[in-house]
Amino acid sequence: MILYDGLTQPLPTYVYAFGIGALLLLAGCLIWRLTGRALKWYVPVIIALFGVLGGGVPVWDQIRVRNLAASPGGLTVTRGVITQVWHIQTRSRDITNKSSNSYKTTIDEGFDLGAERFAWRPGSCLSPASLCSLEVSGGKLTEGMAVEVHWFKDDAQDGNQRVVVLRKLEPAPLPIVEPQLGK
Repeated sequence: MILYDGLTQPLPTYVYAFGIGALLLLAGCLIWRLTGRALKWYVPVIIALFGVLGGGVPVWDQIRVRNLAASPGGLTVTRGVITQVWHIQTRSRDITNKSSNSYKTTIDEGFDLGAERFAWRPGSCLSPASLCSLEVSGGKLTEGMAVEVHWFKDDAQDGNQRVVVLRKLEPAPLPIVEPQLGK
């Protein structure tokens, strides 16, 4: 049973909105300049930056992960039993804000599979090509569950181990032993 398959995940609609919106705004800037009006140099740079970060990076990451999965030896496969599942919320005082009672909440999620640790911060994934929220997985992960994980170590995200495919392994049936008579 497949709990998560990042290779089949579609791009979210906001990626298209960022890309098309940035192109339309850049076309507007070009028309503005062609009519002879002044335009500060940083306006198209900021628009292009939003377009690249919101639209280009998720597309690049999804293509990169799919190419990595298609190449021989691109993904590492680990099978085993989940020894620990966690969802940790850390609340700390945010001293960057002028308010005296401002707090910042950081969430870390992940699971341990033997000696391998798979961890992420929800909302910080480059694209939906890798698991970055336990809610997205098809079933609830529990300790003692046998799983197969297809993953790779990603240098673009500080060397984190990104889960691309997560499968729940069905327990092997016990062999049927026929009773032997006459012994």
